Amino acid sequence: MKGKLTAGSLALAAAITVGASATAHAQGPVIHTQELNATGPWGPRCGGEAIIAHFTGSRRIEDFFDGATLVLERRHVTGDGTVMLPSTGKSLPYDFDFTLTLDFTAKTGIITGQQAHVVLPGGGGVIFRNSGRLLEDTTSFPPPITGESGQHDYFDPGGMDAVCAALGA
Repeated sequence: MKGKLTAGSLALAAAITVGASATAHAQGPVIHTQELNATGPWGPRCGGEAIIAHFTGSRRIEDFFDGATLVLERRHVTGDGTVMLPSTGKSLPYDFDFTLTLDFTAKTGIITGQQAHVVLPGGGGVIFRNSGRLLEDTTSFPPPITGESGQHDYFDPGGMDAVCAALGA
């Protein structure tokens, strides 16, 4: 699906990427880092059941100003965790390493990199890949996807089948 994501599918992404913006006067970027540790709905579902994710990681935020106005924010986010199906208690490891660039003048968000990879333990390989580039229109929430390249199993029919099977759904 290349269109508007649901609020549920953005819950975890919002937990990862949302951060307070600094209000400062600066010539170069204002840089700070934040540690991440969260548990919540992952977004994709197995049938009607929500998959729960737990992750830890870090976020490096670079804020660029024009005078006192924040004009661009770049968030590099890395980490790992598990996705789990509550009804079966089974879990799988996953990891992420991506950058979200918010251009407040153009009102766009660009996500590049590995938003999520789910891997079968014991060398079973990647069974879910959400990687590449997404272009968002940030004038509404959730932001509609206006461009996509790469493999985004979140959106593709059957993209969750291997994950749900491995979780015992």
